[in-house]
Amino acid sequence: MKQNLKERVNGKNGITLIALVITIIVLLILAGVTIATLTGDNGILTKAQNAKEKNAQKTVEEQINLAVQASRINEGLVIDKDILEQELTNNGIEITKSENDELPWTVKKDGYVYTISENGEVKEKEGIAITTGDIEILKGSTEGKKVSAQILSGETGTIKWESTGNITLSATEENEVTVNVNSNANAGDTATITAKIEGKTYQDSINVKIVAQVTSVTAEKIEVSIGDKKKIKKVTAMPENAEGIEVTSYVSQDTTKVTVDEKTGEVTGVQEGETTVTINAKGKLSGTVVTGTCSVKVTKLNHSEVVVPTITAAGNLANNDNIKEVREGNIPIPEGYNYIKGDKIGGAVITDAASGEEKVGNEFVWVPVDTLNNMAVVTSGTDANGNTNYRGVLYDWNTDTTGNTQYEWSADSTSYYREPANLSSSTEGDEANSSKIEGWSSTLYQEEYNKMIKSVSQYGGFYVGRYEMSLNSETKNAESKYGATSANAKDTDTNQWYGLYNKAKTYAPEKNSDNTENASQKVVSSMIWGSQYDTMMNWMKGNNINVTSSSPTDLSIGVTSRNKTRVTGGPNDGQTVSKDKLSNIYDLLGNNYEWTQEANDTIYRVYRGGRYLSSSVPSNRSSDHPTDTFSSDGSRLTLYIK
Repeated sequence: MKQNLKERVNGKNGITLIALVITIIVLLILAGVTIATLTGDNGILTKAQNAKEKNAQKTVEEQINLAVQASRINEGLVIDKDILEQELTNNGIEITKSENDELPWTVKKDGYVYTISENGEVKEKEGIAITTGDIEILKGSTEGKKVSAQILSGETGTIKWESTGNITLSATEENEVTVNVNSNANAGDTATITAKIEGKTYQDSINVKIVAQVTSVTAEKIEVSIGDKKKIKKVTAMPENAEGIEVTSYVSQDTTKVTVDEKTGEVTGVQEGETTVTINAKGKLSGTVVTGTCSVKVTKLNHSEVVVPTITAAGNLANNDNIKEVREGNIPIPEGYNYIKGDKIGGAVITDAASGEEKVGNEFVWVPVDTLNNMAVVTSGTDANGNTNYRGVLYDWNTDTTGNTQYEWSADSTSYYREPANLSSSTEGDEANSSKIEGWSSTLYQEEYNKMIKSVSQYGGFYVGRYEMSLNSETKNAESKYGATSANAKDTDTNQWYGLYNKAKTYAPEKNSDNTENASQKVVSSMIWGSQYDTMMNWMKGNNINVTSSSPTDLSIGVTSRNKTRVTGGPNDGQTVSKDKLSNIYDLLGNNYEWTQEANDTIYRVYRGGRYLSSSVPSNRSSDHPTDTFSSDGSRLTLYIK
């Protein structure tokens, strides 16, 4: 028995027990290392979470910057605060304004806090943020104002308040103080309030201004062309150093000369002459009701063939490698192109011909986009390139000739007109016909649309082919040239909607044949989008052109008529020069219908305009199967600047 016990202690079973203990210890060590690797400060899971948060933050930051870019006007030098507010709100971004509505603003989304400065610079706030913007206090006021602060994510501590100037702070709650103006303060005096985290360097400040009660308002004189629109921009409160105001209404004193939107202050020129618009307002602090006037001069619409001078690139277009110059009206001329004629109202024309001559090279016309939200709005998520997802805004011209009614939108594949969108039909759908679409994927259209909108946001518009799309006789690449036969869905090289879609990219391809980025390309071409076509129609409507008429009038040529020749820019019956021209763009009334990238239902793509066979209107919208091969179905190129 003793021998057996000794053997059991010293034998194989004893060694196995020790090995087991060692194995367990090793496994525990490895488990600890693994857990540390996954969850430690430098662990895989921690890094992944940090990367996710960083990506989310960058998305918010990009949305804010895009909103700022979309709001830049006057060659990028001025930020339109109304547009900025609309763009931020549409992206779900909270705004904290100063009491006079002037920049800087504090904006917040998903816990990330930024400021937008007077010049549009976007900066992240760190550590602590005062949750109100700059404030105003009426001189002699006995009512205090509450100001609060919050410690931002990742920081802890106690908030300490400091102030300078003729004000007094009193603690209200843990993160809040009440601000009172001193009795000896005068209108125009300023002060500063600062919130700090004790023991740390983080701090945030706002400005305080002592103001007088408003007695009246005034606005700078504006000049507007007949049929054109312009907003009354800056309404100033009087006297000097008066409180902020809220405009309650605008009223035209002579509607035969100008009309005005009661809420927005957008003035429309009706008849040449001068009049005034009454401005009704009230003080934001005192509630005092006041009035004032804005003088308005109405002039004749600029002629569409006017030649405008070259000006220096400015604002967000300055020092840009993709453009060579900027024309009056903030019109960027891409590198490799030359200006021919026209302006923002009548249609600025460019050419890729080295000579700069008309009717020699490919020609394109600038379509301005002053308010991005009228063309596209943000949807959820980002694409594979990290760009914000957008959808097109489409207008029902068929039932509302004003072009002010937007189609309802749904992501559902059976909804009405929409873009970007895949067709889901088992026979007419994109996946079923993917072999016909170069580089097709289920996300292709969304990615291409996002890139286009990003360019429009930066540059303030896009270029559209002056003529319907044709093909080079040798290379078979797409063109926009005078005197060519329009490409159509029956031709071998542009067969069906898919053939026209593919060919449209060949004029200025984004990628090389090996699918690498075409670094030398300054512009990218594509088939026109439905929202681009509607934007073109609304721009023309603003130029006093009735795009719902089969014989609209353009100032450069008078009453227009349909091109029946199928030759781009071709003359009409009994004429030597084509009259199928609106805002310097040809063939909208005639030639071929123009396929767009817009979708309808599960089986249709949308075409626009008129054709050589029958009379129609430029704004016409119809749809058909993308597999159809009608000789009267063509398309039109668009360009966006990279």
